[in-house]
Amino acid sequence: MNTSWLAPLLAALLLLTGCADDDDQGDRPAARAVSGSAELERPSAGAPDAGTARGHGADAALGSTSRSSFAFEGRVDPPDSKVSIVNDRTGRRGSVDVRPTGEFRARVTSLRTGLNRFVLIGSKPGHSDWKLEVRIVRSPRQEARNAREARTPPESELRRGRVEVPAVDRSVPLARLRVSRGAQNGAAFETSTGSRPARVELPLGEPLRVTAVTSDPNGGAARARVSIRERTSCLNRLTGERDSRLTLRYFPPAQTARAKVPPGVVLPRVESRTVRLRFTGARCSGPWSPARSKVLLWADATNAHEMESSSAPVQLMLRG
Repeated sequence: MNTSWLAPLLAALLLLTGCADDDDQGDRPAARAVSGSAELERPSAGAPDAGTARGHGADAALGSTSRSSFAFEGRVDPPDSKVSIVNDRTGRRGSVDVRPTGEFRARVTSLRTGLNRFVLIGSKPGHSDWKLEVRIVRSPRQEARNAREARTPPESELRRGRVEVPAVDRSVPLARLRVSRGAQNGAAFETSTGSRPARVELPLGEPLRVTAVTSDPNGGAARARVSIRERTSCLNRLTGERDSRLTLRYFPPAQTARAKVPPGVVLPRVESRTVRLRFTGARCSGPWSPARSKVLLWADATNAHEMESSSAPVQLMLRG
């Protein structure tokens, strides 16, 4: 019998069988991952600084203390995973004690006043890591706050009540401006966010007391600023020519420091700034003398999350 045809047939059958075996393997099992949790508060919304999330699920957790160290508990799975915590700024590691059940206790030290960021990591060979961003805010001790408040200038009577800065706050602060005249028994003019502007005629050189107030009962008042725009008309006594000089001023000066305050820090609900001013047309010098000045005063309010508002202006018309 001629059997020469069997060899090609067997080869074809073996090839088909091999392909079937490959198809029968199906999808490979998903990679295993470490999971965990920490007994800390979670933000009610996204990260307040809109930073890039790390790890699984863009997790973040919040803690607060007045001490230089902080401890918290959590749980990791598988229970024999390794857990570590690292300072995101310095790279310094904290201590973590993991029990056979997977429960752990983490402790960090050398906390700075304000916001401290850490990364909590759970790892095990053959598993993908679990990562959790931990934000710990260290607030000043009560003794330091009392000492600082004792040095506050007289206008501190406007600071009533305090509030802890929340992780998220989209409220806009209220700005108020009060202009008190040194003459005429302290007559005053006030404006605020959303009010109508005020217009006042005054003589050049009259002393004024100007107060800007920031009010935010939800997230805390971070900064109150007095803003000034002065345009003085100068007359040349020799030629009769007229010219104008523009001056912009801010108390405190603009862009000296950011007003953003990390969550957990305690701030006053009301912040104020008072300056004493006299508009004399001093920029008109030599043969130039001041004829009149037009001054706009307004208050700028900033809260802990750098939300801002401004009061309606007080317009001063000053004549020599």
